[in-house]
Amino acid sequence: MNKNKKIKLIIAALLSFIICIFSLGISLEDAEIPEDAGFGFRDDYHNRHMGEAYTSYSYNDEEVEYIEKGTGEEVVKTAIEYKKYIEGGIDMWIDAGKTISGDDNYEIINMEEMESGGKGTIKLDYDKEKGIAWTSVNYNKNDPDKKITSWTLTINLYWYEMRNDDGTYVNDDDWKNANIAHEIGHIFGLKDLKKFGYNNYRSIMWWQKNPVKSITANDIQGMEVVTENFTSDEWVPVATEDRCTNHVYTTRSG
Repeated sequence: MNKNKKIKLIIAALLSFIICIFSLGISLEDAEIPEDAGFGFRDDYHNRHMGEAYTSYSYNDEEVEYIEKGTGEEVVKTAIEYKKYIEGGIDMWIDAGKTISGDDNYEIINMEEMESGGKGTIKLDYDKEKGIAWTSVNYNKNDPDKKITSWTLTINLYWYEMRNDDGTYVNDDDWKNANIAHEIGHIFGLKDLKKFGYNNYRSIMWWQKNPVKSITANDIQGMEVVTENFTSDEWVPVATEDRCTNHVYTTRSG
């Protein structure tokens, strides 16, 4: 058996187990994912997840000030000025979902911008001691399914506006789009991948910048699980302990 086929079989078996957990109405809290599956759940937050492909968001209108390198001028920014990177990150997920599923009409996620309100908020910060961007989520601790009820994505202008001595940006638009795509993974329930391995290192959820990370088939499968986007046949009456091994489940992309 070649390596690629073996990897696919392992992932297929893994997804069958995870989807069975959903189908039985059991929380993901106790689900365990192999270290190099190419995706993972936020086990530090009891595997909380969005539970659907749709979420809404709006831009915080708070102004953030910083001193621009080179000119020494004070610059004032608001979150909506970084809209193109939010949309760029969303498009990366949607394009990857269409490519990997082979369905040009398939939208792996549906993130709707609102004038105000919504489940999520996009905001800014400027702090050289903090990371590039980060996501925080809230969920009802009494909900056995651990569904996310609200979220915030914060963009750190220290990194987004960092410039070289000649005034050009240190980090280009493609890098910023990919960074937002990574944070979108967190919004829906995917975690940072830190255990080195073939699948993890290539994932958009790899925790560090690298030249080969992108939204992979494993990322798409992980997103389909945290959005509960999967298909299955009718239940066949079997012993409870054998349910998961006597039924076949697949994610939307196969």
